[in-house]
Amino acid sequence: MDVKTSDYEPVEKQLAKFIRALAHPARMAIMIRLARQEGCTEGIINDLPIEESSVAKHLKALEVVGLIKREYLKFEVTLLHQLVRLFGFFLTI
Repeated sequence: MDVKTSDYEPVEKQLAKFIRALAHPARMAIMIRLARQEGCTEGIINDLPIEESSVAKHLKALEVVGLIKREYLKFEVTLLHQLVRLFGFFLTI
């Protein structure tokens, strides 16, 4: 059976984009930190063990798929705020 991406519902395609964006540990770390509290870029940069340029690239990747929204030097989690909190909960188990 030859399955094409056009065979999937839009919500299924969007969720796949979210999951791909969250697949990198740095992006997951960023999302967890933002879910705990909206943060400015400087706070995220100081809190992660990666270069500033890498943080910027990861933030952009999360923004492109709609997981975060930029508002003048601040980022806020959009529709997956509760899901990221749930991921954080599972990490404590």
